Amino acid sequence: MIFEILKYYAQFPNHNKVLELFAKGRSELPEYAAIQEEIRNLPKYSRIQGLDYYIFGQSFDSVKQRVDGIVSGTYLFVEIGNIMSKRDQKNSIQDEVQMAVTIAAKSSEMDLVEEAIQSRRTLGMMQQLRVAMTSDQRSTPWLKELSWSCQMKPFVTKEFASIGWTLMFEREGSDLFKIKHLFNRE
Repeated sequence: MIFEILKYYAQFPNHNKVLELFAKGRSELPEYAAIQEEIRNLPKYSRIQGLDYYIFGQSFDSVKQRVDGIVSGTYLFVEIGNIMSKRDQKNSIQDEVQMAVTIAAKSSEMDLVEEAIQSRRTLGMMQQLRVAMTSDQRSTPWLKELSWSCQMKPFVTKEFASIGWTLMFEREGSDLFKIKHLFNRE
């Protein structure tokens, strides 16, 4: 599931900047080269014009280090949050995965008008992303598992010297992690 999400959102920012996720270039982990090759083979255009960088992570320190390396421009930050799994009397498993995507502009010295401009720009990009996610539900099966409701919140953080918008939603489905399948194999 994590790789599906990583690869899907890699389509939206500047392709060359997405490849910067592979900071080491090589790894002994076999999945590393496979994911790197898949992302390298994505179309060379950005699905959202003006969206520069891509950040995918859960560690505050790693994400902050990546954002600190951006002098100016916009970035897409994708985060997978808490996972809730429930079982009912019939032994059915229902899973919920909290997710958030943020589109923000990096600039440490904006005045109030510049903040308003960047807020408007990043909100427009977020709307483009929402439209793409909705239209991609036909061709990307896991997008069908997204909840019908979502929440958008302003993203204003001094630690990241950024302003933008965060879209929060859940991925919901029956046994998303194939626990029953794994259990039945034993």
